[in-house]
Amino acid sequence: MTLLTLALALAQSAAAAAPGSGLQKAARRVRYGGDCPRRVALQDGQSLPVPSLTSQGPRFRFFFFPLSAVGGRGPSEAKAFAPSASAELDPASGAVTCSSRVPLPKAEPATEMGPAGTKEAAGLPIAAFRGREAEFYAAFEAAAAAFFAGQDGPAAREAARNFRPLFESLSEPGLRDYYRALSPEFWDWLARNR
Repeated sequence: MTLLTLALALAQSAAAAAPGSGLQKAARRVRYGGDCPRRVALQDGQSLPVPSLTSQGPRFRFFFFPLSAVGGRGPSEAKAFAPSASAELDPASGAVTCSSRVPLPKAEPATEMGPAGTKEAAGLPIAAFRGREAEFYAAFEAAAAAFFAGQDGPAAREAARNFRPLFESLSEPGLRDYYRALSPEFWDWLARNR
């Protein structure tokens, strides 16, 4: 077992036991739902959720991307590669659908896209990282609720302002175009509510 695989396995088992919001817990289980286990390698990274309004109603979208450790020095030096699968979580039923199609397939799956995390997140002790993650999910849920409700105005601007810096501190910098492709209308809403 490689160091990266072991680190990811330990992180996943710790994440499963960690407290969090209902959405945060559901997000941790996405890779195991629907037919995702057939499409997603256990050691693949998983994106943060992005809200999307679909013809079937509100959904949370994710993508999965291969990871590679550089020099075997640990997760802070892991590199993210172009996403290889995507998933949708139905917040009403908890159902997950998984696809090998990834929006914005502008790079081959083996293309390195950049670091698997930000320097800020990599420098956090585990407890502080978990705290930041909990803050992110609280801000995400507020922003998603405002987006799903079609809100604009002061409350929406506050939700968008709270969400953006937490997203930027935890998301993979080289994969931001993929996040936008999961739900362009959400990112347009964020831009309107700065």
